Amino acid sequence: MRSKGLGTATFLAVFLTILLTAGASALAAGGLTVSAGLAGSTVTISGSTAPSSNVSIQVDDPQGNVVFVGQGTSDGQGNFGDSFTLSAGAVTGTYTVYATAAASGGPVSGSATFTVQQVQAVTVTGVNSINPVIVPYGTALTNVGLPATVGITLSNGTSPTVSVTWDGGTPAYNGSVAGNYTFTGALTLSGGVTNPNNLTASVIVTVQQQGQQAVTVTSVSSLSGITVAYGTALANAGLPTTVGITLSNGTTPTVNVTWDGGTPTYNGSSAGNYTFTGALTLSGGVTNPNNLTASVVVTVQNAISNNNTGSGGGASTHSFAITTTSLAAGTIGQRYNQTISTNNEGTTPYTFTVTSGHLPPGLTLDASSGALGGTPATAGTYTFTVKVQDANNQSASESYTLTVNVASTQPVTLKDITGNWAQVNIEKLVFLGAVTGYPDGTFRPDNNITRAEFVTVLVKALKLAPKAGPIFADTQGTWAQSYISTAAAYGIVKGYDATHFGPEDLVTREQMTAMVVRAAKLAPVSGELTFKDAALIDGWAKEDVLIAVKDGIVHGYPDGTFRPQGYATRAEAVTVIASLLK
Repeated sequence: MRSKGLGTATFLAVFLTILLTAGASALAAGGLTVSAGLAGSTVTISGSTAPSSNVSIQVDDPQGNVVFVGQGTSDGQGNFGDSFTLSAGAVTGTYTVYATAAASGGPVSGSATFTVQQVQAVTVTGVNSINPVIVPYGTALTNVGLPATVGITLSNGTSPTVSVTWDGGTPAYNGSVAGNYTFTGALTLSGGVTNPNNLTASVIVTVQQQGQQAVTVTSVSSLSGITVAYGTALANAGLPTTVGITLSNGTTPTVNVTWDGGTPTYNGSSAGNYTFTGALTLSGGVTNPNNLTASVVVTVQNAISNNNTGSGGGASTHSFAITTTSLAAGTIGQRYNQTISTNNEGTTPYTFTVTSGHLPPGLTLDASSGALGGTPATAGTYTFTVKVQDANNQSASESYTLTVNVASTQPVTLKDITGNWAQVNIEKLVFLGAVTGYPDGTFRPDNNITRAEFVTVLVKALKLAPKAGPIFADTQGTWAQSYISTAAAYGIVKGYDATHFGPEDLVTREQMTAMVVRAAKLAPVSGELTFKDAALIDGWAKEDVLIAVKDGIVHGYPDGTFRPQGYATRAEAVTVIASLLK
């Protein structure tokens, strides 16, 4: 049969069966078989009539336009057929097929319909970012652990995970040369999915310096003993949930702690001392080679008899006293945290108030918990009295003298910063207590700095008061959790998403810049970035980079580049923060 089509692409055949019976003037609807089609597909028409009959076929679109005409002859068994191809832009809707066969008793005809739908191409619209990989010096490429899959986003709104094939890195990976290597990965896509923009996966692998030491736990802070009333259940003993530790890199994070059942096993109905041992919850990359643990002693007091007053079952009065008899000294600009406690023999809730004198400027007393905290602002010696009252109006008072000292003016001495371009800025932030050197007396200015470390230095340098903010899933229980949460509460930082912050990821220069601009609340400026690699700055960071450059907080490199995805060094980080403080 001759055929006249509207296009050439072939995707899906649509079969229409048209039965033509000699002597019949029309085809009964029950004798038709109709299938749906797609724009760009091939439509195949077949049917049967009297042998060796001339058959005419016509197809009309939903608007009544003729889109196909065919002429032919049925075979010796009366079977006939024809086909044509819909164009990719064919009108969608219901098409009608008409077939007419010449017969001895007159022409017979039949009709059928099919529906055409438009094909929607599925394309790759985005590729998820992959966390940088840090490996020790000498690691072979086969042991780097490049991810075998990556998440992508498609134009139909789905987010599948696909296999990825990595190149050899740029520059070519060499585990015996410290530095950063950028790997590009080709995506393996399923049938029907295209990648018109040739999007790829990317991951940065950092080979550490030779001999660079792992971060280890060097000590665990001692915890004050806890005294509880006779009969106190373990759940109400108030075991601390966190403890301070010191790491080999000189930082002093706070980590979560998991306690055992006590030695001897705790029994609130048996007076005496119980020693609890706590296992530390450490963040990735921190090890505890000596299995150091936290320790706290809980003392259960002896049973105390009620001293009834009055007659006829009058009110009972217990021994009720403040157990915190002195307060540690504070330092200007450094966070202060101490709790005024009772012997827990009153009836909760308790109310804490200052009845005479006044607290040092910058400190506050929480009325319900007795927590005394804040950042002392003025040096001096301050005397005040705290009264605690329980729900039965029993009360106790204690007078305190709290001294606020001036920050130490001892010179900063670090072995490896003399003559360094950032020496003055390093000394300034070390002096302010925002950053520290390492236990061996070095600062290592050319080492990279993680997102958690940079946020911590920024919060300390700005002396931001602790503030409850979101806690990302991957910062829960880490040493920097409180600093990251505080920074998020002030709008300084954002995570990669609602649950992922990437605390151990190395901070990039554009991330660092965005953080300081948000921290300083700098106003937008007009102008254009003139760096050679300005096009490489992510869209979300361009305005922040422009603001920081115009304000003189951040600068580019002598070769005219900004290197937005380059990792910031410790020297660069303190210099940017020092510029912000100016």
